Amino acid sequence: MQATFQGNVEEVTHELVGLVANEITSDWNQFTDPAQCLAALRQGSPRQAVEYADLALKRYKMQCPNAHTKAKALYRKGAALIAWEQPELAVATLQQAVQLSDGSLSISAALQEALQRVSSGWLAEHWSTLIEDAEKPAALSRRDGRLLRRIPAPANLDRSQLANALQRALASHQDLQSHAGKLLATAGGKKPGRGPVTLMRGFAYLAAGNAEQAVKDARTAQAYGPAADGQSSWPEAWALLARGLERQEDYTAAGLAAAQAQRLAGSSQEFQEDVERIMRRMPTGHADALEEGGVEGLSRQLAVEKEEAKPEFLKKRPKYYYYYRWMKERITEHCQELPAPVMDKLLTMDAGELDLLLQHETAIKSKAQHLEEVLQDEGAKFLETYPVPMLTWEEVKALKGPGLVGLGAPGGAPIGASDVPSRTNMLQGIPDNDFEVLEDRSGARLIEAKTDYEDLEAIE
Repeated sequence: MQATFQGNVEEVTHELVGLVANEITSDWNQFTDPAQCLAALRQGSPRQAVEYADLALKRYKMQCPNAHTKAKALYRKGAALIAWEQPELAVATLQQAVQLSDGSLSISAALQEALQRVSSGWLAEHWSTLIEDAEKPAALSRRDGRLLRRIPAPANLDRSQLANALQRALASHQDLQSHAGKLLATAGGKKPGRGPVTLMRGFAYLAAGNAEQAVKDARTAQAYGPAADGQSSWPEAWALLARGLERQEDYTAAGLAAAQAQRLAGSSQEFQEDVERIMRRMPTGHADALEEGGVEGLSRQLAVEKEEAKPEFLKKRPKYYYYYRWMKERITEHCQELPAPVMDKLLTMDAGELDLLLQHETAIKSKAQHLEEVLQDEGAKFLETYPVPMLTWEEVKALKGPGLVGLGAPGGAPIGASDVPSRTNMLQGIPDNDFEVLEDRSGARLIEAKTDYEDLEAIE
C-alpha cells in the first residue's frame, strides 16, 4: 500500500513539473518578440522591429494575455513606426496602447510625439471626420447633432470642404497645428469632447470665410473648455474669437480677446502679432488703454463708456444723487470755490433750512463763512461731527419778513424738534410747556401759545 502511495505522488509531481514548464515556455514566447523588437529598434532597424511587434500581437490574440502585456507590445510597435517615419500609423497604434494602459505617461508621450510629426493634411482629414461624426443626427432629436448643433444649409460644409478649410487654417497657423495634435493626445485614444471639436470647426469655418459661425463656435468652445475664476482660460479659443471679431470689424472686442489670448499663452509670437495687427485698427482711445493698462485697463474703460451711454434712468447712482447735485449747483451760484468738507457739511443740513438759506444770498454766505472758520480752526475731522447751529426764530423772521405767522420759542432759542410738544402728551391731555402744534390745510406746522388766560380772552 505504501509503494502504491509513493507511485501516485511521483505521478502527480511529474504532471505539475510539466505544467510549470509549459507556463514558463508560454511566458518566454510572450516576452521574446517584444524584446527582439526593442533590440532591433536600438540597432537602427525599425522595420524589423515592427515585424517582431506584429508577431507578438498575433500570438497575443491566440493566448489572450493581460492588457498590460498587450499595451507594451503596441507601445513597442508605435515607437518603431515613429522611427520608421510612419507617424500616421503610429498614432492609431499608440491610441490603442493608451486605452489599454490606463494613461501610461510614456505611451502618452510617444503618442504626442507621433501627432507632432503627422502632416497637416492628415490632421485636417482626421478632424473633419470627427466633426462630421459629431454633427450626425442624434438618436432622440434629428434636428440636433450627437455632439454639436448642426449648421443649416447653405452655410454648412461637408467633410471634404471641412478638410480643405482646416488644412488651410493649419498651414497658415503653426501654433494651431501643434495644438490640434495636443488635443488628440489629451483625449487618450478616445474621441475628443465638445470643446475641442467645436474649436476646430470654428477654425475651419473661419478659413472658409464664415466669421459669424466662427465667433459662435469660439464662444461655445469657451463654455465647454478649461476655465479659471469663472472665465475661459483657453488661449486658442480666445484667439479664434479675436480673429472672428476682426473679420466682423469689431476691432475693440477683437483686441480685447487677442490680448487675453496672449496673456494666457505667455509667449506666443503668433498671438502677439494678432494683438499688434488689431491694435492698429482700434480707436485711438481704446488702443491707448490696452497698451497702457492691458486687458484690465481696456475693460475698465469699456465699462465706464457703457455706463455713460445708458439713459439717465438706467444709470447706477448713489442715494440722493440728484438732490445733492441740485443743491451743489444752487450753493455754487452763491459761494464759489468752497472747500470740499464745507460743501459736504452744507449738504448734510436739514433740507428745509438749507433751502431757506439758499433763498437769501447773505444767509448762505454767512453760514458757509462760519463753517470755513470752523474748518480752519479745528480741521476736517472735527467739522464732520460739528453740530451746525440752527436758525433762531428772530433770524427766520428777519429772512422771511414781518408777515410771518407764528411765535418763536422763549428767549429766541432755535426752533427745532425739541421745541415741538410730543404727540403722545397731547393725546393723553398732558400739557407740554403750554404749546400746541397745529397743522393748517397745506400741512405746515405752526406753534401756537395756549394758556388759560388766552382761552378766557377768546371766549369773551
